Amino acid sequence: MDSGSTISDSNIDSELFTMNADMEVIDPESQVELEEKTRLINQVLELQHTLEDFVSSLHEVLSLSVLLQQLNTCQRTIKCTAEKGGGEGK
Repeated sequence: MDSGSTISDSNIDSELFTMNADMEVIDPESQVELEEKTRLINQVLELQHTLEDFVSSLHEVLSLSVLLQQLNTCQRTIKCTAEKGGGEGK
């Protein structure tokens, strides 16, 4: 194209091209690439949120596990104390 020509002056089929947000002409291959990149970015963001949810759940499970270990220790201590106290009274 020379400097005086416009898109409408050219032989470009307008149905094969789209405009991006900056009003630039995007050819079909670039449009497909852009859509694929957008899809991949959205997929990565979804996976990131899934990972964050998983990590949060894992932290909750670990906290509960520590709590249960502490309760089991207390229960064993109480049981041992009760057995020693019950054996001396007999």
